[in-house]
Amino acid sequence: MVYLDNAATSFPKPQCVIKELNECVKEYCGNPGRSAHLFSIKSSEKIYETRMAIASYLNYSTPENVVFTLNASYALNLAIKTTVKENTHVLISDI
Repeated sequence: MVYLDNAATSFPKPQCVIKELNECVKEYCGNPGRSAHLFSIKSSEKIYETRMAIASYLNYSTPENVVFTLNASYALNLAIKTTVKENTHVLISDI
């Protein structure tokens, strides 16, 4: 099989991702930050563990500032809108 949409949805998934997704669906698949029940708390903990791992990997001391976004476009817009000062010109290209 040839898979040509890897930028949107990577395939095949690494075994560690499959294992964690399987554990999530079976053990704690709740909405993080939405409630105080065990599934929600466990989901929130997993997200924070991921923030800590990413911060550690990047040698960053504040995991609370690691942000997850919907997609790359949203992440880029967030970065641009929060770092570009008022009355500044931003040049863009479709390339």
